[in-house]
Amino acid sequence: MRILVNDDVIEEHQISAEMDRLRNSHDQAFLNMSEEEKELQLRKWSKENLIERVLLAQEARKRNYPQDEGAMASRFAEIVGEEMLDAEEEQRLWADIRLEFQVTQLLNELKEQASVPDDATIKKFYSDNPEMFVVPEQVNAAHIVMYINKQQNKIEAYKRICEVQERLKAGESFETLAKNVSDCKEWQLGWFAEGQMVKPFEDAVFSLQPGQISDIILTEYGYHIARVYEYKPQHILPFEEVKNQIRDYLWNESIEEQIFKLIDTLKEKAEIHEEE
Repeated sequence: MRILVNDDVIEEHQISAEMDRLRNSHDQAFLNMSEEEKELQLRKWSKENLIERVLLAQEARKRNYPQDEGAMASRFAEIVGEEMLDAEEEQRLWADIRLEFQVTQLLNELKEQASVPDDATIKKFYSDNPEMFVVPEQVNAAHIVMYINKQQNKIEAYKRICEVQERLKAGESFETLAKNVSDCKEWQLGWFAEGQMVKPFEDAVFSLQPGQISDIILTEYGYHIARVYEYKPQHILPFEEVKNQIRDYLWNESIEEQIFKLIDTLKEKAEIHEEE
């Protein structure tokens, strides 16, 4: 099948390629769908994406923006490198680059039409959406681990971690042992929140106070002994820290609104139909 969008054609291979591009990034949206439903939805989104891109390209050509020939030549050289193109390939690439620059100019024009949020709007968004700025509790920790694997069975790993525990009780440095005897050379774990490590390890680590060393912890990877250095309770990021991020977020929303408003207008005027 193919889709006709005014004077342009979207071929089946383009739809298939777009489906492949979207597949992994949209996995979460398909959790409760059958394979058949998933493919139908993916195909629908892919067709919509391609139609919208064609409409924007057509509008960009229509507006006939002045082009920077030097910038286009640089882009051509960047793409081609040392590759040799025949006349037809070269002509096609120049057309693609010209269109790329025209679409960029169209998007820049829409960007200029978007509203940049003022401080009052930014502050209101911060106040209305506190959940977006919550930082969960975190610990800065390290560990010593003896893996259970083909090279070392559970009994051997447990014996080694018990020896480490005895050496710690005798006063040896946790950090020295972590560097010299741990099976994991990346013994410094840094800051992490709950949900980032395996649960038995997290349960033990988040019960410790800064400076404390854990008992032996068994996980699916092996036996661990952990040490917590610092702890940060859950907190909300202060306004000044996220003010610029909020401004960018709201501005990008306004830009998207301008783009989709134009797309809706173009769709109303366009002749779009499918052919088998």
